[in-house]
Amino acid sequence: MQRSCWPRLVLVFACLSLLSCAGARERQTARDYAVALDPVAFERGPGSPWMDAADEKRFGDAAELVEAYITAHGGRVDASTTRRLHLIAARMHGCDDEHADALRHLEAAAAPRGDRDAPAGWNAFLRASAAFIDRDRGAFEAARSEVVAHAGLLGDLDGFVREVEGLARMWQDPWCLAMRRGDVGNARR
Repeated sequence: MQRSCWPRLVLVFACLSLLSCAGARERQTARDYAVALDPVAFERGPGSPWMDAADEKRFGDAAELVEAYITAHGGRVDASTTRRLHLIAARMHGCDDEHADALRHLEAAAAPRGDRDAPAGWNAFLRASAAFIDRDRGAFEAARSEVVAHAGLLGDLDGFVREVEGLARMWQDPWCLAMRRGDVGNARR
């Protein structure tokens, strides 16, 4: 007497469907929690969901969380925080080899000309990052020079100089690796 394998196959597919739904539900719960946080807690607070995902090298998930936060909070978050969040999303996409998305976020992170809230050299720093991703050494060096030229104007610019110099040292490496090894980036390592 030959037994049919259909009941077993139905059971296997049902279990796989349940697991898939549970994973989607877990991602939605993390997204809901992340979006409910205040900007400081989300961006750099202990247990920040995007940082936890980045620590686990789930860079795509981290980028999704940052994008969900930006979308949910729209214009309610100040411009400088929104720019920093776009930079974080760019870095997470870059680490996930999603360069088009990284470049899109770097462009969104740019400060409008004459914006007094953006530190001097911010846009040059973003251009250096984009040039690194594009592997355009000429554009990178031009932006790098601009960042260094602004270094004496504001004390907080030292971080930009350190990051751009780190990228220059790690030119042959992918952006994510350069950020981790070259003293670049703000995700915990």
